[in-house]
Amino acid sequence: MSGEKEPVAVESAGLPNGLVSHGNSKTRRVYETARSLHTGAVKDLLSLGVCERCIFRLVSVEAFDSDISSVLTSTLRSWLKSGDDETSSSESSCSGICIVCLGILQFVFSDVKKELVKSDSSSDYVARITDLVKQDRHEFDSFGLEVSVPSTIMENERALLSYLKGKYSTEVWLQRDKISVKDALKVLLLDQLKALLGAESDSSSFHIRLTYSKASDEAQGASETTHESKRRKTDAENGSNCISENSFEKVYEPCIFSVHCNRMPIFFSGRYFKVSHCFHVLGNKYCINYFKSY
Repeated sequence: MSGEKEPVAVESAGLPNGLVSHGNSKTRRVYETARSLHTGAVKDLLSLGVCERCIFRLVSVEAFDSDISSVLTSTLRSWLKSGDDETSSSESSCSGICIVCLGILQFVFSDVKKELVKSDSSSDYVARITDLVKQDRHEFDSFGLEVSVPSTIMENERALLSYLKGKYSTEVWLQRDKISVKDALKVLLLDQLKALLGAESDSSSFHIRLTYSKASDEAQGASETTHESKRRKTDAENGSNCISENSFEKVYEPCIFSVHCNRMPIFFSGRYFKVSHCFHVLGNKYCINYFKSY
């Protein structure tokens, strides 16, 4: 199997047709999807600074699934830009921090020490998460995955979708429901997490929480005025075609990423209230607290 995957990585940047011929079925499917995306919309989004996986998420007619996790970020970029020389001028934008997902779907983040961490593939990213989970020596055979992201992501996505609806209102791909950044990340990571942790994913009492906080909230607290915030909201509501950098909150650095594990208390079906029973023994008062279902 490893012999089949190696040519994919080697030929990905320069010979996409070779990938289609020799790559695995998942890679071929992602490549074909990339080539089917609306060229004008892809060009617009790349120039605005939208990342490759967000473009698949927002423009593709096909459902966003885990197949895309099998392709490197750099390979996705080369496929989206293939055949359009004009997009080369926007390389610096699209290869920076995404204006929508803030680097989350690019597998770029700052760790707790504020050091920049980049992963070109989902497998490297999942390996980092797995190592962090195993550090605390938790024992579990199933887990629930939670993702927390900054509200700026939803605001920027609303503004972007409003722009797309104003410019490409008749396109079929625009009528489909869009998977959120949080759910897209789960799609990319979940199967690999289950394999590396040797556990199933369900409504388990053991939760793995991936928390992304906006790095610029404190350092850049005064950078956006109330007027700019209102203008971005107004642009989204009006569906303005003349989108500008002011329509989005500027992204200078990726989110700060942390992993938290916790085991939730287990309650059986029914409602619970706290009961306190007090009694006296030899003049001393004793109370017992417990939960009772009703």
